[in-house]
Amino acid sequence: MGELKIGIYSHQDSFIDLLYDSNRQFEGQLFSPHIVEKSNGEKTFTFQIPLMIFDVRQNKYIENPRWQYITNHYKIRVNNGIKIEEFVMQSYNESRNESDEVTIEVTCNSLAQFELSQIGYGITFNIDSLRQFI
Repeated sequence: MGELKIGIYSHQDSFIDLLYDSNRQFEGQLFSPHIVEKSNGEKTFTFQIPLMIFDVRQNKYIENPRWQYITNHYKIRVNNGIKIEEFVMQSYNESRNESDEVTIEVTCNSLAQFELSQIGYGITFNIDSLRQFI
């Protein structure tokens, strides 16, 4: 896959900040990015982001400035160098690891799936709905 960049965008599609860049490391960068595609075509994107980071300029731990952007319905663009996929943040779950560090796991749904759900449509496949086409 090579290069991977993950950015966050506002409701009005304005660029806010870069959350991940596989070509450079920066403080507060998200980790464990993962896209899952279900057999029915639904896609989800999950990642984790730390609450506290060590700021080398101040020589102390501070709250991750990217934490404030973890807001429902903000858009996430995943660029893998070949294609760009868009997702919408839907939920998050806070957790602590064995070192008592707080992280959140963010779950995002594909933008298309999110937009369909806003107008009352959902993507579901079952044997009864498929029989009408046989």
